[in-house]
This record gives sequence, C-alpha cells and structure tokens, in this order.
Amino acid sequence: MDFHPPGHVRHEHPVVVAALDPGYRRVRVPYPDARTAPVHERDLAALAVAALTEPGHERRVHTVPGAHALIVREQVAAIGAAIGREIAVEVIPVDHARAEMYRIMPALAVDTTLRAWEAGIDSAPQVSKIVEEFTGRPAHTFEQWARDHAADFC
Repeated sequence: MDFHPPGHVRHEHPVVVAALDPGYRRVRVPYPDARTAPVHERDLAALAVAALTEPGHERRVHTVPGAHALIVREQVAAIGAAIGREIAVEVIPVDHARAEMYRIMPALAVDTTLRAWEAGIDSAPQVSKIVEEFTGRPAHTFEQWARDHAADFC
C-alpha cells in the first residue's frame, strides 16, 4: 500500500511559508488563479490507518487528491481569515518564483508545485471522495486546515 498525495498541504508550500512569516503581508506566486486540490495531513493519516488495518489494500497504490479544488488566491484568503489579517497576492514571473522557492523547498517539490499550478490554470485538478470512502467521514477542507494551523502563522 502506498499513498501519493498530489495536493498535500505542507509547511514548505510557498503559500504557507509566506503566511508563516509574521511580518509578511503578501504571497508572491506566478499562478494565483491556479486550481489545486489540497489534502489535510489528518486525512492522509486516517487513510494510512485504514489502509494498514483493513483488508483489501495490499499491493495497491492510492492517489489521494483533495475533495475540493481551490485557486491559490482562495487558499491565501483562507489562511488570512484563520489568522485575522489580510494577505495580498503578488503575481511574479515563474523564474522569480522558482528562485525563491528553491531557497525553502527541495528542487523536486518546487518543480512539482510549479507544474501543478501551471496545469491548474487551464484544467481543474482531480478531486476525490477517497477520504470519505475509506473513513466514513468527509475530508477536511483547506479552511479547516488553515484554522487548525492558525497558531503556526502567528
């Protein structure tokens, strides 16, 4: 059993890193209108428990997109709402974003994030009810993730 979370929300995510800096009032991204389907780490943990403790997951790979698609601007707004301050979105060239992201993220994560954002401009990301199917409860929303991590941003 293996999980591949294409939209897993990590603290290294550039949107998250910018919001984590208490003095930062903006997020600099090349594709602010890109759609992604983030996955809460609690959902990944619940899926892993289900896959490890319930039969039928042996030798299977589960791709885990989030249950809801959001544009990057909406993700920034959700973080801002969770911490009680507005965070502006600044559009920057892809090469500048790549250089900034390389300072805080591994190269593979940078390239994967930029490819996902670029793809999210012209097409909606895959979404899934896999969390609900495996656990019997709905997936967490990005807004819930932002509220759960609000203290991390202050």
